[in-house]
Amino acid sequence: MRGRLMKIASCARTLFVVCSSIVVPTFVTARTDGRRSWCDAMKESSASAPRTSVDLGWSGSDSIDIGIPARVQYRPGPKAEATVTGNADLASHVRLRDGQLEWDSKDYEDCYPTDLVVHLVGPPVAEWTIHGTAHLDLNNIRQDVLKMTRHGIGRITADGDVREIWLRASGRGSADLGRLETQRATIRISGSGEVDVAPREDADISISGRAVLRIHGNGAKLHIQSHGRAQAIQVQ
Repeated sequence: MRGRLMKIASCARTLFVVCSSIVVPTFVTARTDGRRSWCDAMKESSASAPRTSVDLGWSGSDSIDIGIPARVQYRPGPKAEATVTGNADLASHVRLRDGQLEWDSKDYEDCYPTDLVVHLVGPPVAEWTIHGTAHLDLNNIRQDVLKMTRHGIGRITADGDVREIWLRASGRGSADLGRLETQRATIRISGSGEVDVAPREDADISISGRAVLRIHGNGAKLHIQSHGRAQAIQVQ
């Protein structure tokens, strides 16, 4: 009986080794071919992949949190509309729900496409948040207050006229608000990003790390706290 059990155990060990020799190399190949995830293979063929536009069914919201690496373009309008354009395989998995622009599955969280563009038209959005590599373009803004938060290496651009703006930025991205006319600006920057702002009356500024802030114009009253190697530069 003992001899028979030893033979069974030996066979089991042999089977494990054989299976491991088949499975492990396949796994390693999948992780060492230079791709972050299966989604990278999809991006490599994006030039020849079919493109489409998908209606996101947006009815307007006070805030939007951008959680996908897309370029988002917004302009004011009387009717709320939202579409995403790009690679058909990716665009079909974008959702805009309760102010969250996101993938419909966690399987897509490692995707870093560069060709997805989201077009938004509608009533004023008071607060925007972007993450990672997302780009946000705010065009011809006309509203009372505008709050923006940027995390990562993304970019924000804005133009128009807003009474008061708030910007909190971290990471290595940028925010070009030099063409956005505003009476008052509250700016909080950390990291190594760059920001342009053009306040007319008053600005409360705190910058740290290696951030660079360029203040356009010379008529505003400035309150500046600078830490580390951060710079606040006034541009005429």
